[in-house]
Amino acid sequence: MDFTHLQSWLRLPAGSWPPNHYVLLGLPEGSRDPEVLERHVLERMDVLRRHQLRHPEVVTAGMNQLAQALNCLGDADERAAYDAQLDLVVPLLQPEAPIMAEVPPSPDPIEAPLVQAVAAGVPASIRWICRRRAAIRKSLRAWDALATSIAVPEEYLDRPAIAFHFLLATRDARPLLAELRGVFEDQHVEVDLLLRTLAGEDPVKELRNQSPEARSTLAVQWMLGRTALDQEMERLQAMIPRGPRDGVARFTGRLARRIDQSPELILVLLVAIALATVLLRSSFGR
Repeated sequence: MDFTHLQSWLRLPAGSWPPNHYVLLGLPEGSRDPEVLERHVLERMDVLRRHQLRHPEVVTAGMNQLAQALNCLGDADERAAYDAQLDLVVPLLQPEAPIMAEVPPSPDPIEAPLVQAVAAGVPASIRWICRRRAAIRKSLRAWDALATSIAVPEEYLDRPAIAFHFLLATRDARPLLAELRGVFEDQHVEVDLLLRTLAGEDPVKELRNQSPEARSTLAVQWMLGRTALDQEMERLQAMIPRGPRDGVARFTGRLARRIDQSPELILVLLVAIALATVLLRSSFGR
């Protein structure tokens, strides 16, 4: 298969295919921000989608490679293993690369149904997964912002700062209520009281006027909702096609991550190696 088209469409340097994940996505090596990662993946998938009609096999290969890059760099352990392979044990925090400009024009309306037909299957599902992950991640942020006011039954918004924080959190959560409701219904999670409170005309007043029993119910529903969103994110993560997985590399990545978090582990490892060497020499010397 000729991958020069992919290199041209994605503005990649000439050379062997595939490039490393960071080059493929136009990201600085060591990038960690999941929102930036997902945005770059979705942007590049949109670029490839415009060429599916004429180059379905090449585009499918490119989309699968983008999905594998998302799956690897989106998981902390797998990213650490990958960085270790690239000699990036300590992630480099660099400015985000600019989003690609001059996206090719969309196919004309007559060709659109054909493009959708060719896009059926794995590439289409990958695009859906990426967009769904971005939506759930945004929902998680909004849900977490409600914790200060909702997850603590004793908090009755009697302080202006807390009430203002709740208003801001409600404002951010309201556009996502349809998405949230869909997730909770799919997982049969009962959070109707909380969703009704957020959608109310005056959520601050409603929260202040609720009984202690209702406040306890809201706190429980917030926790159930948080668990449901986490499970949905895990489900989407598991749906992304994975490339070959190297157990040794994965272990190395986890070890590198632990060392990055606790540098004193290096000393412990060196002492352990020294002791093992002494024991081996003693055994052979007998």
